[in-house]
Amino acid sequence: MLIVDHQRGTRAALRAAVAARRDLAVSGDAPTGEASAEVARETRPALAIVNVTVSAESVAAAVMPLLRAHPALRVLVVSLPDERELAAAALAAGATRCIVRRPGRPDVAAIVRAAVEVAASGPARGNGAVPAPERGAPRGPALSGREQQVLELLARGHTRREIAERLTIGVKSIETYRSRLAQKLGVRTRAELVRYALDCGMLGAPATPPSPRP
Repeated sequence: MLIVDHQRGTRAALRAAVAARRDLAVSGDAPTGEASAEVARETRPALAIVNVTVSAESVAAAVMPLLRAHPALRVLVVSLPDERELAAAALAAGATRCIVRRPGRPDVAAIVRAAVEVAASGPARGNGAVPAPERGAPRGPALSGREQQVLELLARGHTRREIAERLTIGVKSIETYRSRLAQKLGVRTRAELVRYALDCGMLGAPATPPSPRP
């Protein structure tokens, strides 16, 4: 088992809980998806526990590198209650299962129980290998350069205010772009938006820098 969590204390607690069992063993741990990919490539674990608590970007950044390094890996994502859309985005990125935990100190015992269930659930989710996508313009309806920027930043978990500041435009303009994207792409939730961005390769690299205002 591979443990991915940005908090060292949580990783240590999960390690201790797993060590108390005979049916699980920890092959390694890491603070990020990118760092854990190398561990997964070297140790080939059957299961990874990924604690996602930040943004949609963190979902893709945690899950996709793991599956590229080890396509047969089962991935259990642990998310907070107010991040249900992020959990859906994790499934879209290829995770096997998502569980919701309460805010505050993680219930290590519950996470380990879920890990046992996932480990015994058979083959990993049917996404198979997740190839490194070629970055480019989204497929489907034509989007303007600004619409592509807003789409990518929304998919990466930025708030409307953060995007407005980054692109040096008003928050109302971001809301307008978001409405246009919903109409053009037929996406309503953040999870659907993340799935579209993943399919187009928009989350396979850092966010594009803002361009001059049109």
